[in-house]
Amino acid sequence: MCEMMNMPGSGKNGFKAEQFNYVQLPTPDSPKILGTFITIDPAFGMEAVHDNCGIVVHAIMDDGMTVVVDYRVGKFKEHEIFQICVAFSYLWTSWLWGIESVAAQSVSLTLFAVYAIQDQVHELLEMEKLTAGKHKSGRIQAWVSSMTKKVSGIPEADMTITSQLLAYDPEAAKNDDDLIDSCAYQSQMLDRYRGLILQRYVGNLNATNDNEPEKFRHGASICP
Repeated sequence: MCEMMNMPGSGKNGFKAEQFNYVQLPTPDSPKILGTFITIDPAFGMEAVHDNCGIVVHAIMDDGMTVVVDYRVGKFKEHEIFQICVAFSYLWTSWLWGIESVAAQSVSLTLFAVYAIQDQVHELLEMEKLTAGKHKSGRIQAWVSSMTKKVSGIPEADMTITSQLLAYDPEAAKNDDDLIDSCAYQSQMLDRYRGLILQRYVGNLNATNDNEPEKFRHGASICP
């Protein structure tokens, strides 16, 4: 980790480790959490075979910071993405999901709505579309800027997010950035849905604590 922290960023506009804000992770039942949500960047589209899916859980803390508290990244089928997100939702009470719009329009929202009924979570779950736009690098740069300002944070001792950020080249046509792009949708969710996130978190706390099916228990959390 120390060697990684000393690595320079890629390209002339690359990120540096001192720009990242590392924080101690809260436990899922921490009273300091005011709200949670999930961002999903599925690997759909022309280059899906080459891409990973990034699934990220964010928590709004009582000090005003929004922290990445959990994530998964890899190649998953649609039903696997859904089951990972439901497991996270039971663990972190994160039943508001933001899904990258191209994927949402093509298949995710319809399939996930069917899965939600099958798993009897349709009354808890709400899904919103996230606008991808044409400026991924700008979205990621804005998120890193929010960490520099101590408005956002990532888990202390994290390796995966850190390595993607240090290797990221804003001028490159292709980066290994599936996870950090999903992280970077944080600001869009907060700008559009902060009030809803806080409201639904309080409303869902009691509804999910005692009703988690066995198949979704354990094994969701992967952050250090």
